[in-house]
Amino acid sequence: MTFHPTAELGRCLRRHPPGDVHAWRVCWLLESGFDRELAASLAATDIDLHALLELVDRGCPPELAARILSPLPARDAG
Repeated sequence: MTFHPTAELGRCLRRHPPGDVHAWRVCWLLESGFDRELAASLAATDIDLHALLELVDRGCPPELAARILSPLPARDAG
């Protein structure tokens, strides 16, 4: 992930206090090109935000990046 501490980080931190992690994650996802619905659903998970944003930074569309990093469904043991 390309880190731009002066612009993106500043905007997200000014809008959301440091304790509001969900809002901060949504802010980063929106700033990175995710639509609001996908950003909100991803922010509520434990998906690796840095890995997700790195994929997008390398040119991967946001929806595909989310699919790549989403956990696989549990398989039946039977």
